[in-house]
Amino acid sequence: VFGDQSVDAAVAARAAAEQGVFWEYQHAVFGEAPVSGHPDLPRDVLIEHAQTAGVADMEKFEADLDSEDLHAQVQSDFEEAQRLGVTSVPTFAINDSVISGAQPADVFRETIEKELAEAGA
Repeated sequence: VFGDQSVDAAVAARAAAEQGVFWEYQHAVFGEAPVSGHPDLPRDVLIEHAQTAGVADMEKFEADLDSEDLHAQVQSDFEEAQRLGVTSVPTFAINDSVISGAQPADVFRETIEKELAEAGA
């Protein structure tokens, strides 16, 4: 969503997942995110987050950052998101309804109620 750094961060998350520490990596990255806007995530910062997350094999992690396979997986996910109409982060799908961006709880509640009513529940 935010260009090359978003792609690199997604690849890094997959590289962390390869070593079983996806959620730890996510927590490390998002724990350092600014209150508004998006974090600056150059390669050296992604590597620092991997160390914080407890990635065991840093040599493999760094090699995975350049993995054509992981880049292809991220590209495939990005293309699928585009086909589905995802234009911002976060995006939520509730049946056929899409909620883009951070929204108040009432927006979710109304959407869920609408979807339940349409489903006859």
